[in-house]
Amino acid sequence: MAKHFIKVYLQSMTPESVEEGEIEKPSLDEEIPIELDAIDRKEGLTVADLAAKAIRDAGARPSSSHFHRGLWYETGWETVSYATGEEEQKTYHLKGFSSQEEALVFLKVTRKSGQ
Repeated sequence: MAKHFIKVYLQSMTPESVEEGEIEKPSLDEEIPIELDAIDRKEGLTVADLAAKAIRDAGARPSSSHFHRGLWYETGWETVSYATGEEEQKTYHLKGFSSQEEALVFLKVTRKSGQ
């Protein structure tokens, strides 16, 4: 069982829910286990590498421009239904990571490609 996870929360809203002040609270959408396998270890990858890749692949960005423990990553609001105007946003929260691992994930997510 993995001890490192990314908890993904989903929040959605419609123009009506915003107007009525009833924006849905984020709910747990999924838990992504971050586990190294033999190939990852052979390639010298770390849990920070795998977590950063999952976050980048989701198109998420840090919630702050400066690292701090407990920082999360978020997608922008995306329209999921043009008919209803429903939009959703996902947030990604690291669980089971040390402070050093969280800092490495932040650096790997924010690092410009090629660096």
